[in-house]
Amino acid sequence: MLAVPGVVDLSASKSTRLNRKCFCITLDRAKLWAALDHEAGEPGLCETFMASRPHLFSNVPVFLAASALEEMQRIVVAIEATAKLPAYRQAVLSWAPEIAQRDFGPVGVLWATTSTSTIKVPS
Repeated sequence: MLAVPGVVDLSASKSTRLNRKCFCITLDRAKLWAALDHEAGEPGLCETFMASRPHLFSNVPVFLAASALEEMQRIVVAIEATAKLPAYRQAVLSWAPEIAQRDFGPVGVLWATTSTSTIKVPS
């Protein structure tokens, strides 16, 4: 397909068009780190933990199609259902460290990700 400068390709999804053309303000990492340090009540948390994980937070927003979010939700539901199966739990916990034997509350590794999207997270 011939691309014409300045003409919007309406055949592309809205999320694709936003990801390609959106002028977005980038993440202020210094403010984020200060806020996380404050909320954690532990000055220097970000320097210790996040400095070695530079890709934990994106510098810009990423727009996803509703179908992509629905697919992610189905995957999370499948993982959570599998993790509740007695045979799976027995197999995994048989070699896991003692700390893994306890239930600490929030379900799933994607809690932070899904809590900022339109997917409803149990409170």
